[in-house]
Amino acid sequence: MDKQAYIEKFVSSEQLPPRNELYQQALERVYLLKKPDRCFMELYLLHGLSIREIAGLTGQSRLVTTSKVCRIIKAITGNRYLLIYARREKLTQLELDLAYDSIILALGYRSLSMKYNISQHKVRSILRKLAKITTTEKSRNQHL
Repeated sequence: MDKQAYIEKFVSSEQLPPRNELYQQALERVYLLKKPDRCFMELYLLHGLSIREIAGLTGQSRLVTTSKVCRIIKAITGNRYLLIYARREKLTQLELDLAYDSIILALGYRSLSMKYNISQHKVRSILRKLAKITTTEKSRNQHL
């Protein structure tokens, strides 16, 4: 589902309870997430389930669920992944996947190298390349 369709379907709905600005921004950017994480966050942001209820549904502890919700909200309301996502046409699928898992899911070098069956050196070099993209874009935006 693209951004506009997602916003029209969920975000501009008048049935949503009033939320603070951070939650509203997170709700507008939920479309950036992959399906399992999007469904997870929709339970919290759209349907208003509590952390305890989500933990019961997922079989995770409340602590793990809380940290996952906070981590994802912080990642999607920040600009780092958004800057990379905006340049997705110029990146390979591996680079996009590493960016997602590194920024949104906060996986480390070792976990990323095991997940994608590549060396930690390769993971570091790709993440350095992505970091250059975000710092270059940030500096361009500041000069405008």
